[in-house]
Amino acid sequence: MKTIEVMSTAPRTVRVVDRLDAAARTLWEADCGVVPVVDASGELVGIVTDRDLCMASYTQGRSLTEIPVAAVMSQQLATCRPDEPLSDVMQTMQRLRVHRLPVVDAHGKLVGMISTNDLVRAAHARPAAVDPVAS
Repeated sequence: MKTIEVMSTAPRTVRVVDRLDAAARTLWEADCGVVPVVDASGELVGIVTDRDLCMASYTQGRSLTEIPVAAVMSQQLATCRPDEPLSDVMQTMQRLRVHRLPVVDAHGKLVGMISTNDLVRAAHARPAAVDPVAS
């Protein structure tokens, strides 16, 4: 089974020029813990988590409206491709100890997100889908 079969498509994003209040609003409205950061062309340039928001506001003593997304986003990104086998994605997530991975095309454009929940649903439906031996 491939990533494209279980990933969430058209994830909500924030722009690199936004402030953290926009990221907080997106996280709240989408009921998620991470939001991808894209540039003007839609290329993935970072990730912001709910924890990033809290820690930035706390450590800087500033409001989220005062802090740029670019100042706190993680730029060290692990990603996967839509055609990548789920077993490989699961191993990457396990190795990096992350719960979500952005899915990008060959040009670095964000095309989706995959989460541990997506993998669990896939494994429940088809256990061999996440088995490295069966892939």
